Amino acid sequence: MGGHIDVMSKVNAYISLGENLSNLSQVEIIDNYSLLKKDLSVISIGFYLLELCEKFSVENDPNNDIYEHLSLTLDLLLSSSNKNILIRWFEINLLIISGFLPELYTCLISGEKLSEGDHLFSSINGGLVDKKFATSTDNYILMDKNSIKSLRFLSNNSWSDVEKIKIPNNSLEKLRIVMRKYIQAITNSQINSEKFLSKVS
Repeated sequence: MGGHIDVMSKVNAYISLGENLSNLSQVEIIDNYSLLKKDLSVISIGFYLLELCEKFSVENDPNNDIYEHLSLTLDLLLSSSNKNILIRWFEINLLIISGFLPELYTCLISGEKLSEGDHLFSSINGGLVDKKFATSTDNYILMDKNSIKSLRFLSNNSWSDVEKIKIPNNSLEKLRIVMRKYIQAITNSQINSEKFLSKVS
């Protein structure tokens, strides 16, 4: 059954639960994503998505929403014309599913509604801060207004709407930095596959 449980394969698995060890008795492949595995750049994205899902999952506590979100995104990988936008959309929606959506409309320090413009992102506190309320104890990331608008759009729309828009490369790079720092703060760990993804892409 070794070939059936390869990384990045969708399977039906029959497992007999035991007190100490469980027995894998049968495996049926649903989709082994063979086309994805032929492209190194796409494989690197797949590994990254898988590692993120593992970081946000709890052992022996199934989460159907995370599974469905991962399954949908893997299905979209080959057909997507802008994989960088797809990755950012996956990240922000994984945060939503896991209950870690950053605050994007209200200043985390003052509690006031944010005006249109550039603001600071706090990975520690999880969201945006008005620059005039910034403290010296936080390591902020400056976000321009277009990057903020892009992040808000990704958090509020399905992929069918997101795939129709164009996000400038500088905004996509800003979102990549923000998501990386925020996810590292939440999981308290490095995302190992992110380094591989950066080198390949």
